[in-house]
This record gives sequence, structure tokens and C-alpha cells, in this order.
Amino acid sequence: MPLEDGLSVAQFYRTVFEMLRGFAVEAKILAKPYGMPTTTPFALDEEHRSYDRVAVRRWFDALVWTTSVFDEFASEFAGKQSPVHVFWHSFDLAMSRFSGRPAAGPPKSDPVEQEAYSHEVISFGFWPGDPNTPAPTYYTYTAPEPADLTQRTLAPPRAGWYPSGSGHLGAVPYDVVRNAGQAFRRHDLTAGCPEMEYFSQAMG
Repeated sequence: MPLEDGLSVAQFYRTVFEMLRGFAVEAKILAKPYGMPTTTPFALDEEHRSYDRVAVRRWFDALVWTTSVFDEFASEFAGKQSPVHVFWHSFDLAMSRFSGRPAAGPPKSDPVEQEAYSHEVISFGFWPGDPNTPAPTYYTYTAPEPADLTQRTLAPPRAGWYPSGSGHLGAVPYDVVRNAGQAFRRHDLTAGCPEMEYFSQAMG
């Protein structure tokens, strides 16, 4: 199905499910926006119909490059870790490393969080931003959070620790990495890559 400017959410939704039914696939989803100001069900949303092919391509290229960096970063760790994956909730590209030690503190009440945070974990990701962070950003967080976490220096410049929920988020804007030099934009994963430096320092 060609994606183009003017194709509404409702049209896209109907066409995708018609194609699935053509393959005898009866998919069941919660067909409405999640975590967004608009609440119009997909089947009724004729308002949103913009598609910026150039912006989508730029985002795709950023994901491809970041995936290669995450894969390089993952190769340095011999313990348990997740694959590089797209996290559906907020469209993060993410990965996690686990220490193997049970997490201290009170158990989580949410069953999903009980499973996700039963052991010590440090996560890394890249997401397009949100109202609080209106720009593409690399991030990291640790659970449970060490008491001295925010005292650890991050690099490159403009990387830092920021309050997030009950803990802190390490963050560096994508533009800092993108503008670091032509070599990095050519997928040159050298030791001087600011993104690799950021993740390595976040590990402590």
C-alpha cells in the first residue's frame, strides 16, 4: 500500500485490515491512539492525513544508523541482554543489560513491571521525543538507581542527568551526535563516536 500525503488514518486502517483479511488473518487490536492528545478511534479519524516522505526517510536513516551503533555496543557485553528492538509504547529503539542480581526494594505492583524489573537492569534507547523532550534524544536509565548515579560524568558535552519519575534519565540530543562530524554520519563506528562514548560512560 503506497503511503502518501492525504491518506487519512481511517483509510490506512481500513486498507491494512482488508489486506489482512485477504490472507485470512483476523487481527484484534485496541484500535485507538495511546498516550496522545487525540482520542479518535482509527476507523473514524479522517482528520489526520499528512505524510512527510522526507521526514520519514530521515527518521528511518537515524534508526538504521543507531541500530548499528547499538549492535556494536552490545558486542562488548557477555552477560544477559535484550536484542535491539522497537518498543511499541513510545516508539523507542531500545536495548537492556541485566546484572543477574535480584533487584532490591519493594516489588512492583504492575505485573508487567514485576517481570521487567525483577533484576537489576540498565537500559539504553533512542526516541523521537515527547512534549517534555521535544527533539530526538538518546537516553539511559538504571533500575534500581544507584545512589551516586547522577554524580557520574557523561560525555559528550550536553549529555547529562535529568529527573524522570522517581529516578533520573541520562540524555544527549540526537543533534549533538549528528553534528559531531562527517565520519560518524558515514556509519564509522570508531572509539571516538560520541554516541558510543555516551553509552560506555553511562555503564560506569
